[in-house]
Amino acid sequence: MAIRCHILLLTVFAAAGPAHAQITFSERAAEAGILTTAGARGVSVFDFDRDGLDDITLGMDGRRPALFVNRGDGTFEDVSADFGLELSALQVMPIWVNIDNDDDDELFLASRFGPNKLYMRGENGSWSDRAADFGLDASARLGSATFGDFDSDGFLDLFMAVDQDADLLYRNAVGSSFEDVTGAASTSGPEHSVAMQSTWIDFDLDADLELFAVHDGTAHPSRLHINQGFLPMYDQATGRGIDDVGAGNSMGIAWGDPDLNGYPDAYVTRID
Repeated sequence: MAIRCHILLLTVFAAAGPAHAQITFSERAAEAGILTTAGARGVSVFDFDRDGLDDITLGMDGRRPALFVNRGDGTFEDVSADFGLELSALQVMPIWVNIDNDDDDELFLASRFGPNKLYMRGENGSWSDRAADFGLDASARLGSATFGDFDSDGFLDLFMAVDQDADLLYRNAVGSSFEDVTGAASTSGPEHSVAMQSTWIDFDLDADLELFAVHDGTAHPSRLHINQGFLPMYDQATGRGIDDVGAGNSMGIAWGDPDLNGYPDAYVTRID
């Protein structure tokens, strides 16, 4: 059975007054050209060909990542074969990122089963996996990963939420490699948890990033590691009142400001 990657097209119809509107959605995956025949486990919306239009990358289960170029007319073209990426098992999160601040972007594939990969483009235009060369643990079973510049040096660092093992925090060494600073940062978390989503967020608007991570299961509460401009980044979720927000069967995190007070609020999805 085909598993659809849905595009929802939004149409707004004027109602009785200018302050009211009716929002409708229609499913257009087939027309847009992004139907897939295997399970997609993660998605990235990013302009990887730098033409000003958002493209789509899907992390797949036991297949190559699926890459769709936005043609600007409401359709997408599957260009997966052009990238020549390798097969990889259960890619939970594809992330486009510029780790070395050059003129092109890299693709990080976080996998729960199978190697994690950091694809970089060579001078001849071909893509190769450089995860091991950059000092990353390719064998870690990841529930998620997130990039953010926690030390404010202008280079994006990487946090890996690891399934059934200690989490990993890597400092970006000016685009040449990654340094494991998990111990110094005190961000390893519980070693026997089911890792789910993790995010960097400046929730207190002090110009540096904090780390928020959630877990599946009731044994491990959510964690909020506070960034004070130096290591370690201690977990203060309990004192901040967010350790039990979504704790137990937590899945994903969304940040926004629904109360419009200027500070980001957290929405945590759960199974029940």
